[in-house]
Amino acid sequence: MTKKQAERLKQIAVELQWMARRYADMRMTSAVLTCNECTRDLLAMGIKLKVPYGEQIIWARDGDGRRFDGLTEDEATPGTPAAMGRKE
Repeated sequence: MTKKQAERLKQIAVELQWMARRYADMRMTSAVLTCNECTRDLLAMGIKLKVPYGEQIIWARDGDGRRFDGLTEDEATPGTPAAMGRKE
């Protein structure tokens, strides 16, 4: 893979992540945890994720609560640094 292709792949991942989060948010399926696991992997790779305009969270929350989405309360609270994918 060329450097240009790798950069394009990162751009695609960023675009797909926010769309996947919108789809998975508040569902009660495995899509929520899968989305959050992929989000964690992207952040661990140093990829800066988008927070769509008007939203204050990059994580998908499970409609049945924290025990299913793998999030901390800070990650699940819109507007907190953790919800935006930042460590502060």
